[in-house]
Parts: sequence; structure tokens; C-alpha cells
Amino acid sequence: MSSQPYAPLLPSDRHNDPDPTPPILQTSFLLQLYRQNTGLCFVAGAQFFFAMMNVTVKYFIATSPISTLMLIFVRQVFTGVACLLTLYSMNDPHYFLGPPEVRPLLAARGFFGFIGLASNYQSFRYLSVSDSVTIGFLTPSFTALLALFLLREHLSGRDVLAGFFCLTGVILVSRPPFLFGHGQQIDIPSPSDGGDEGPILPGRKPTIPDNSPERMLGVIWALISVVGSSIAFIVIRHIGDRAHAMHTMAYFSYLCTVVTAVGMVIIPGNDTLPDTLGAYILILFIGLFGFVAQILMTMGLQREKAGRAGLSIYTCVVFTTILELVLFGTVPSFSSLLGTGIIIISALWVAMHPQETEPLLDPETCPSRSPSPLPPVGQRRRGERYSYSTLPTEPHLSSNPTSRRPSRSSFQNKDPDEQCNTNIFQHKSEGGVVQSPDRDEGIKH
Repeated sequence: MSSQPYAPLLPSDRHNDPDPTPPILQTSFLLQLYRQNTGLCFVAGAQFFFAMMNVTVKYFIATSPISTLMLIFVRQVFTGVACLLTLYSMNDPHYFLGPPEVRPLLAARGFFGFIGLASNYQSFRYLSVSDSVTIGFLTPSFTALLALFLLREHLSGRDVLAGFFCLTGVILVSRPPFLFGHGQQIDIPSPSDGGDEGPILPGRKPTIPDNSPERMLGVIWALISVVGSSIAFIVIRHIGDRAHAMHTMAYFSYLCTVVTAVGMVIIPGNDTLPDTLGAYILILFIGLFGFVAQILMTMGLQREKAGRAGLSIYTCVVFTTILELVLFGTVPSFSSLLGTGIIIISALWVAMHPQETEPLLDPETCPSRSPSPLPPVGQRRRGERYSYSTLPTEPHLSSNPTSRRPSRSSFQNKDPDEQCNTNIFQHKSEGGVVQSPDRDEGIKH
């Protein structure tokens, strides 16, 4: 059975419905900016919920003796169950394992996502949190390079320059000791890189010398985390609309749940459960924030180029700095404010630059009196998977799916000139323009 593209990833076919855009975006400038950067907005929203999860984790681990493995286990169980219930309520025929043709890719997404998560936490054994997080922020840049070579996604000079400025801002905020020296240590965790690593958990500050082999091992673990997370992002981008966002999240949750459960059995001292109602409520919020963040992250990567989407990941630093100021009273230093400003300006610089889009229709082609044949399966329209049901045939058609498929009589009774304006079946695909077989014959009156 071939999978159909999921509704959230298809162009809107509600031609006569009221505009569903939020009221704040009704102005022309904001609406145009939102439509040009929908994927970036999703990724930035994901970073906000990742930041909310980070500060919740910080408070939780300060008031509860629960282990890291138990926290990851509970969070991923929550995410997995939520994904399954959502897919089942949507009557998805493959709600547990996903569409058969992309299951290997879904499994690869789960595997590399777990590699990024496990390696990230392993690096905390040998590195300070700020050092590990700074290395982790190489993920967007490495993701952009992989997308350039593996997915052939174009990366403009503006995106590259903005990425460099964002990375500079992150370094100013995190102030890694190997660049700024060992200053006063703070018990507040640095923000995460917003990917599959999830929350950055504070722990004992390492006392390993800078030039020791153990520190080099920590750097290697952090770089493995960068590679794993970047490949996971590329796989999500490659899957695109062939699977629902819930499927990609579910596979990641499956693998993390199984591995953390085995780890708690093998490693002693990791089976401590929360002992208060407030602790369970905090776990519920951690799972909820992580669930929403992963949904938005996956949807953003499905809609936006990996290189541009990576720039929005840096906004997690901004959100975390603001939340720490509001909730914990942590006053940011001058370098943190400077780095935050650089990140915001760079992100806005990219977002306000319109992307180059393909023309929807070929102006040199016009359909004949008979319907043009459907393009082969797998060809694209507006960068999405082609769907006949979303191709408008008449401007007065309603959103009823049963009334979208055109009948042959509708083509025979329409004026050819009107038909040319309202029923264009040629579309520009990735390989060229699909044309009607009798285009050379012209339209006979």
C-alpha cells in the first residue's frame, strides 16, 4: 500500500474558507513574513518549549533525587504513548510502525537520535556543561553541510554568514572555559542545543585537567553527539511528507525507552522513583514540553531547508536566558546580552530575506480540451508530494473532497480560454515541466 501525503504537509485547499491565520498575523507584512518562514517559526517555537523543559528540569533535579536515566525514561514513555494515541485517533493504518516504505528511514532516525542523546550525556562525565553545550552548537552548521552534499539543498551566503554570527553569539553566552578561562562556576545549566539532546542536566563539576586524555574523550563524545543529531535531522528532512511527524517522534521514543529501561536494570541506583505529588506533576510538565517541542521541531524540518532551520535552533539560548532571568533571577552578563543580541539580529536577518521559490505554473503551456494525464507518482508540486485532490479545478468548488475530482463533461462544456485560466494541469516538477501530450496540436475551437 502506498502512503498518501499527510494533510498538514500539503498546500491549503480551502479556497473559500475563512482565513485561519491568527489575528496578530492579519497585517500584510506579518502575514507575508510568517508564510515565507513557516518552517523557521515552527523550529523557533520548538526552542521555546525546549527552554521551558530545561528550566523545569533544573528545578526538578534540585528538589528530587531521581536519576538521569529515570528522567529520560519517563519523558520518552510519555512521548511514545502520546504519539501512539494521536496516530490511533487519526485512524492511521500504520499507527505503530509507520508507512512500510519509510520504516528503515524511521528506524535510522530513532537510532541516530538516540546516539546524539546518549553521547551528549556521556560527554558531561568529562566536560563542563558550558564546554559540552558549546561543542553541541556545531550541530546546525554540520547539519547545513550534510544537507548541502546529501540532499543538494542550496545554502546562500547570507545563511552561512548568519550561522557564523549565531555561533559567535552562542560562544559569548556560554563562555566556554577553554576560551574565557575558568571563572566563577554557576549551578545553572546552560541551554541545550534544541535537538534530540533535550534538557541539559547539571551535575558535578568536572575536576579533570584541560590537557588530560579524559577531557579529550569528552570532546570526542560531544562530537559524536553532533554527528548523531545532525544525521537525525537530515533523515527527518529526507522523510519529508512520506510519514507523519508523530511517526518520527515515536521511533525515537521507542529506542530511548528500551535502552534506558535496560540501563536502569544493569546500572544500580537508577530505579529511584519520585516520592511526592509535586514531583510527578513536574515530570508531567517535562514530558508535555518535550512532546510539543519535538512535534514543532519535526514539522519545521519537514517544511524548511535543514540549513535555514538550523539557524532557529540558536534561539534556544535567547529563550533560556530570558526564562532564567524571569524565574530564577539570574542576571545575564554583558557578554550574554551581547551574544543574545547577535543571535536575534542574525535570525531576523535571515527570516526577513525572502527565499527563491519556483513558479507554480508554466506560462507557456495550456491544457487541451481533454484532461492532461496525471504526472508519475513521486513528482512534486510546490516542493510537496503531488496530490490530485488538492489541485483546484474550479474557483467555486467547496472543500468537500468528493467534489474536487473533475469530470470529463466539465472540460467539454467549458470555453477553452476559461479552461486555460482555471484548469492548468501542467506543473513544474523537479525534473522539468510535465506537458499535455497534445500541446503541439494546439486548442481546436
